[in-house]
Amino acid sequence: EEARSAGPAVRVMPGFIALVSGHYVNRSLGCEIWIARKFEVAGRNGDTKKIEINEKHLCAPSVSPRHIFATIRAKGLVVNVLVAHGPCSAHSRDDVREFWLMIAGVLKQHCSPNVPLILLTDLNGRFGSVISTAVGARSPGVQDEAGEQIHAIALEHGIFFPATFNEYH
Repeated sequence: EEARSAGPAVRVMPGFIALVSGHYVNRSLGCEIWIARKFEVAGRNGDTKKIEINEKHLCAPSVSPRHIFATIRAKGLVVNVLVAHGPCSAHSRDDVREFWLMIAGVLKQHCSPNVPLILLTDLNGRFGSVISTAVGARSPGVQDEAGEQIHAIALEHGIFFPATFNEYH
């Protein structure tokens, strides 16, 4: 996640392709998504599908030192991936809100209800005091500004956080 690599870039390596966001001038932050070039996924009938990924299958329409939103469209696989590193509590409420509203806008613009969304995040938010289909009651915290924004995004996009539900943890 926090990579501090120069970018933005696409790096093709033996076995992997990495999407690199780049870092801030002071070399802080920066995200990467590493995608295996060959792998298998379970099919609907219990069979397995072999998937091969190359750089032509990848599109990253939204990138910053704090996030990468990418779409993978290959034969047998279509999925959206969001890597995000939310501002920590040392940032102002306005900075936190601005970041998560930007992420909400990216998802609204680029996501489709028919395409799965995978989140790989360091949320730096607290939630649990408000229970919903997205956030369960396991180890609750007092929902903060980031938690409020994240919770709203999760509800809008049908996302849930399994670690907050006893039956999944």
